Amino acid sequence: MRQHICREDSMSVDPITLAVMRGNLEQIADDMDTVLGASAISSIIADAWDLASGVFHPETGEVIAQGPNGLPIFIVVMQHTVQHVLAAFPPETMRPGDVFIVNDPYSGARTPWT
Repeated sequence: MRQHICREDSMSVDPITLAVMRGNLEQIADDMDTVLGASAISSIIADAWDLASGVFHPETGEVIAQGPNGLPIFIVVMQHTVQHVLAAFPPETMRPGDVFIVNDPYSGARTPWT
């Protein structure tokens, strides 16, 4: 059976497990789009789907999955913003239930906060 390598430390995942995991992550992002669209007060978000949602790697901040209804350019900015948050609050300092709300237009830039 063909194995897919998912990390350099030779951990492998079979294709069926990988497909199920991918589908689950994509469904999580799709659900986030749906909830955001349904609960949005702004018609720009609720009607025009001017939004983005995604699942990001907890250590690198890279995009793992993104919602199907959002704008892809937002995901790029969100990835950089998540990386800025991770630089300021490393994963080992986070606790279950922590929430990070960011409303900084400059955090989507490529350079971390200094």
